[in-house]
Amino acid sequence: MNSQYAIRHVVAADELDELNRVNNAVFLQYAEKIAREHADALGLGWQALGPLGTAFVVRRHEADYFGAAVLGEELTIRTRLLEMAGARAKRLVEILRGNDILFRCLTEWAYIGTLDGRPRRLPREMIDRVLGAIATSPVPLPS
Repeated sequence: MNSQYAIRHVVAADELDELNRVNNAVFLQYAEKIAREHADALGLGWQALGPLGTAFVVRRHEADYFGAAVLGEELTIRTRLLEMAGARAKRLVEILRGNDILFRCLTEWAYIGTLDGRPRRLPREMIDRVLGAIATSPVPLPS
């Protein structure tokens, strides 16, 4: 499975740390923001899953920082859904300035019940629907 989604973002002053570069924690916020937007586009966001009493939550981030971003720079934030099985989904997020990768994060999301917080198996029909949506209408990366 290889679903891609991307957005452009211009660095704002409130995202900077004392070194006048984007704070590392903000990169993780970007990663969560794009993951949630992509999930919404695939029908896997809170509006779809909340009424079912389920949600995706972060289980683990594995992040690598390769460079800094500064005020006013335009970044491309892109994501790919890599795997979806059992009670988990794996997603890759990259943040780029031009062709330079500044940040790469592999995130494991757990599919849980909202009342007890326990993992739930992803329904087969959900996996099939997402796989079908990815195959027939991938979301292009911005040029």
